Amino acid sequence: LTREGDPAYRGSLDEWDSTWEATGAFDAITKIVQVFGPENVFIVSKVRPGGNMHRRMEQWLHETVDFCKETGVRKENINFVRCVDGPEGKGAASALLGLSYFVDDRIDVLRSLWEDSAGNVKNLIERHQGLLIHFAKGGYGSTPPHVDYGSIGPSMRRFYHGVPNWAGVLAQLNAGLSGPPAAKKHLLVPASAEELRNKPVRYPANSSVARAQRELPPWARGQTQMRVVQSPTAWRATSAQAPARDNAALQWTDGGRPKLALKPRT
Repeated sequence: LTREGDPAYRGSLDEWDSTWEATGAFDAITKIVQVFGPENVFIVSKVRPGGNMHRRMEQWLHETVDFCKETGVRKENINFVRCVDGPEGKGAASALLGLSYFVDDRIDVLRSLWEDSAGNVKNLIERHQGLLIHFAKGGYGSTPPHVDYGSIGPSMRRFYHGVPNWAGVLAQLNAGLSGPPAAKKHLLVPASAEELRNKPVRYPANSSVARAQRELPPWARGQTQMRVVQSPTAWRATSAQAPARDNAALQWTDGGRPKLALKPRT
């Protein structure tokens, strides 16, 4: 979903805004939801539940970009798992959810879905002629991810496809869909570059950019908005504010000009 690893990303890595979205990700997921139905589309993400990254992802998805409203994915269909494989891994989670199409940027995750002894979806993929789509990390390039095909068994290789970006995901689904979803595969057309460029940028509510948008800079605020605090030593910074003293060496004429009063020696 994100542009992690994209060298062209210029946004904050500490305060993710909507430009952290991988190019065309939300548009593609919206169309996938339209084809498969919201009850059949799930997010399975590997982060430590309750950890810092989990909290950041939840904030970004639900507060910053309003992912569920934007794409149609149900909030209860967003799942976080602790591991790549094993009982708490993506393979076991996918088996519980009954998934037959899966997109991930890690080949070990796709192998987990195919052969994890703790739980996998090999039989579902074969039965429904599903797909294991290997996504290039960040989705910013034009070439699929490199993979050692010797690490992929012949049976898994029939369902494995590498793609460079979300436009590639839609193309693979369009070409490989079977069954009832195939009737709507004409919807799986990526948005144009112009449409994606024209999306407004949304910032986290408490980010420095959002605060700057809400609050006027001091020079743009009216006098009633400004609270001027007079420094107790401000008179020392300018002679014009200095209290008059008859015995001071530097004095002022009635015309406002300074004069130096020399005292006679005693």
